[in-house]
Amino acid sequence: MSNRKAPAKFPLLVLRGRIYCAKLRVPEDVKSIIGKSVFVQSTGETDPIRAMVKAQPWVDGWKAQIEAARSGTSISVQQKVDHARSAFRHAQQAGQDPWWAVRDMLESLGFAPSTDEPNPVADRPATKTEASVLDQIDGTRTPFSLRIDAWEAQLSMGQREASMYASDVRAFSRGHPTASVEGMDGATVQVWIESQNAAPKTIQRKLSALRNYWGWLQAHQVAPVTNKPFHGRKLPKAKKDAVKRQGFKPADIPKLIAKAQEDRDGALADLITLGAYTGARIEELCNLKVGHVDNGIISIPGTKSDAALRKVPAHTAIGDLLVRLVVDSKDGYLIPVSTQNQYDERSAPIGKRFGRMKAEMGFGPEHVFHSIRKTVATLLEDAQCPEGIAADILGHDKPTMTYGLYSGGSSMATRREWIQKAVHY
Repeated sequence: MSNRKAPAKFPLLVLRGRIYCAKLRVPEDVKSIIGKSVFVQSTGETDPIRAMVKAQPWVDGWKAQIEAARSGTSISVQQKVDHARSAFRHAQQAGQDPWWAVRDMLESLGFAPSTDEPNPVADRPATKTEASVLDQIDGTRTPFSLRIDAWEAQLSMGQREASMYASDVRAFSRGHPTASVEGMDGATVQVWIESQNAAPKTIQRKLSALRNYWGWLQAHQVAPVTNKPFHGRKLPKAKKDAVKRQGFKPADIPKLIAKAQEDRDGALADLITLGAYTGARIEELCNLKVGHVDNGIISIPGTKSDAALRKVPAHTAIGDLLVRLVVDSKDGYLIPVSTQNQYDERSAPIGKRFGRMKAEMGFGPEHVFHSIRKTVATLLEDAQCPEGIAADILGHDKPTMTYGLYSGGSSMATRREWIQKAVHY
């Protein structure tokens, strides 16, 4: 039977006899990938408006396949389920049989729908996975991934941490494309944990992100409060050969500074010097501004905790350096950087330069910029500096009730005394 054009205001429809069909031509550049030249699906409707309501979700799905073919990716199971769920809702709102409307989508998911009308899936499949897919399509169950975007939007933490949390949750969802909120259980999570080729610390971070998402689902009455599949899970033991960060030897510090100067990387040499005499973190140092230096005191803008926001007396060895950095500053920062990463972290480019330089010097993965901070901590300990004073200098939380909760911190004079006494290269 030949096709006839539908009215001009319904460009996605063609007439076959009296029945309207959805139609979309496949572009030449992806025909060989998709394996057809045109998508066609009968709507079973003689009215163009009702036919268009039924056709729109199909066309959206076809367009997604075309874009995926062009980008070299494939439509994921979860995307197919999402398209089917959308088509199901459209059909319900139009008063049509929703299961008939998603028949071709079910085929793309591996189902073999019945040809009997009106419901091609009247007999639910036996497997748990197939049942979960159909329950998500008809709204009986909530796809695990459905609320990730809304959850991510409300995360109140640093941009890097929020991005990492969302990435971890999405990765879990991609690995469980047919998972629903209602069907999520501890056994599923434990199998996932045991399949991870990662350090326990990394798995714990991912679980923390998943617990955060799950807690948000519970708070919004999407997930049952009695079900806690991401809590109380057993983690694998750490591998004995895992890389353990080490501090540099005091004698290594001048060598690092000299190497940076030899490479004509003055900013990196200055950064290493500041780190060696303050014990500050790399991002703290890169965020130091001219106004943070006043009368021999450095106000360090903490990046990790309340304790990290601190004042550190400048060691006499860096007095002239601080004056030069303040005078030479062109943008208000002590350490000039050419760019910053997607999380607005100024330390990213210069941190990579440090990584390449120390590798050229023969230092392995156990030595990073943070190792300089470990060196300073070791020098303070070797000089028998009281732990509370060392914590004030390095920006660590104090574990005891007396010092941690009630103490206002050691005096600048006391901190200066210990920095001058302990830190030498």
